Amino acid sequence: MGWLKGIRIEEFSFNDDAGRISVRAGKIATTPHYTSFLSGNYSFGQTLIDQPKVEIKLQERQPESTDDPKPDRVPKETAGITLVTDIVVNDGSLRITDQKARTVEATQINSKLSLRPPGQPSRFNLNMAVAGEGKPSTIRADGQITPGKTKTGWSLKGTTGDITIEVNDLDLESLAPFFALGGVDIQTAGRVSGDAKGQIKDGQLEGLAGTINAKDLDISGPALKGDRLQTRELDINVKLSQKDETIDIENLRVQSDWATASASGTIPTTLGSFTDFLESDSPVDLEGDFKCDVAAALSQMPKTLGLKEGMQVTSGQLTGNVQTSTSAGRRPAPFARINCSGKSDSLQYNAEANLAKLQSELGQFINIGQNEMVGEFLSKGKISITEDRITTSGSSVVENLRLSSQDGPSASEPKIQVDSTIEIDTKDSIVSIRSVTADASLGRISIEDGVVPLSSDSGKSMNLAISAEGVDLEKVRPFAILFASFPEEMQLAGIAESKVSVSSE
Repeated sequence: MGWLKGIRIEEFSFNDDAGRISVRAGKIATTPHYTSFLSGNYSFGQTLIDQPKVEIKLQERQPESTDDPKPDRVPKETAGITLVTDIVVNDGSLRITDQKARTVEATQINSKLSLRPPGQPSRFNLNMAVAGEGKPSTIRADGQITPGKTKTGWSLKGTTGDITIEVNDLDLESLAPFFALGGVDIQTAGRVSGDAKGQIKDGQLEGLAGTINAKDLDISGPALKGDRLQTRELDINVKLSQKDETIDIENLRVQSDWATASASGTIPTTLGSFTDFLESDSPVDLEGDFKCDVAAALSQMPKTLGLKEGMQVTSGQLTGNVQTSTSAGRRPAPFARINCSGKSDSLQYNAEANLAKLQSELGQFINIGQNEMVGEFLSKGKISITEDRITTSGSSVVENLRLSSQDGPSASEPKIQVDSTIEIDTKDSIVSIRSVTADASLGRISIEDGVVPLSSDSGKSMNLAISAEGVDLEKVRPFAILFASFPEEMQLAGIAESKVSVSSE
């Protein structure tokens, strides 16, 4: 050690008393700029760590103490310290052995980290090989980050930079000791290669491009609730960028054994950009398609996807296509058309859908029972969206509705018209039903001044006043047979009038 020679340590070694951690290094050398310490700018010049070797042996976790926890210390503010240094690691290694005697080793670790003050670019690069019991893989990462000149605290605001990561033929099963070290209970298998490059501007991801290629992927663990995600092939290709309040997708493609999806175009990320997206002269479009083997997906992940216990899906394909157009604000779909105009605070809409086609597209995936549905759905109205409130008013019509079951019973209604005015308080989670009126040949049902809280913290109780006028029980009978298990041999006739009040404390 000396003022001119700096600090130099050779054959450094450390072992903890439990024999769990061992650290060795052939040489550690640094050359501090001592005069910088006087101004609070700690400049260590270049710090070289030669041939460091770290070994960690994990032990079974001890049960947590039942003693009263000690209160956390309140952190005290410290004066701003600027650290300037270049840390170089040559030919390092890290070896971890978990509680099941599985070992993973990262070798040939060569890295350089250049730390600079806020407002100046800090750079890093890392190269290493990772191996468990099989063939080693290589990992490379490099980039630069320029933090903003924040006066206090940690913030990404103002941060810019770029990061590149490359992984070649990584054996996921070999990562088990790393997961155990981090307390992550997950089991993985398969081999993964990939690369990604991202750009950060003012603390937000501005661009991302990358690919992932995986083979024989097998993931399980408590996070999947006992499910198991498996695929022999997984290919992901993505290239996107964020501009202002939209995400521009140049290319997005996902392909696995049981699902494929692709997309390109623009996605709005805020209420304002969503409004612009719906404008008739909007220059943005979105196009995509997907295909999923529903049986394969549900057989692997029934709990994650919410499949009812005991239910089995043996076949079924879910396919779809999304393609927006900007002609007069129209956003069509295969079984529906939606036309919109205006801005979010006064959005005019009209929509139409074929119920049979809707059921054909979604029936394989959504359990809507054994009933077949035929009819046309038409709707028009106005939606107003503000920061904490959504108001809708409009009229919907279902024409030539016919519901039939495989057992034979059926029910039909030539026309149902529903007029409604509803307000949703998104801040307090309250739905206010100003009025809902449903008119059909079988009668009228209406709700006035109803309140429905969406959470226990809403501060209001449920209150619904429902009235039924001129209900023809003979016309209601077919629907009661279909949905309420009303006996087919029993007759029903007459005109009913009723008022029902529903409330909760």
